[in-house]
Amino acid sequence: MPLWKVDIEKHYQGEYWSNRYFVEEADLVAAHLFAVGIVNWERALVGIDIDFTRVRTSDVVPDTDNFISTPLQLVGTRPIGGELMPLFCVVRVDFTAGTGRPSRKYLRGVLREADVTQFTVNSALRDLVQTEYAGPLVASSEFVDIDGQTITSSAVHPVVGMRQLRRGSRRRTTPIVP
Repeated sequence: MPLWKVDIEKHYQGEYWSNRYFVEEADLVAAHLFAVGIVNWERALVGIDIDFTRVRTSDVVPDTDNFISTPLQLVGTRPIGGELMPLFCVVRVDFTAGTGRPSRKYLRGVLREADVTQFTVNSALRDLVQTEYAGPLVASSEFVDIDGQTITSSAVHPVVGMRQLRRGSRRRTTPIVP
């Protein structure tokens, strides 16, 4: 089956960021329908103050116009419990696919001050990430790594990760998914 690229863009107080997934589906429409499911799994992790702006599914061939882009007007579904930590503080999830390096997802906008004790993500949030996000992705046969290998397991890293929002020095105040 063909490999498809999915980008899910989020927005919070003038900052845009996205997560990229690789999906193996028979056609573009089926891949995009699965992408909408990933949006819902991500929404379960972030508060109602995070906007989901768009989802884009495309082929992995450079410079083609084979894509579907859907504007979203959705927010996260997790109740707000305390102050949101800076967006460079992330929850890391490692997805393994047999051989090679794990595929990693860095989840921004998930961590609240109440979710962290001395740079450690509390077990309640790790369990939420595992059951509402990582578990369903692993259980699906469509979610694969960049080489098309089926993802077989996941692990939520217990330590708060730090990832820069983007390379370069300019602040991005415009959407990043075309």
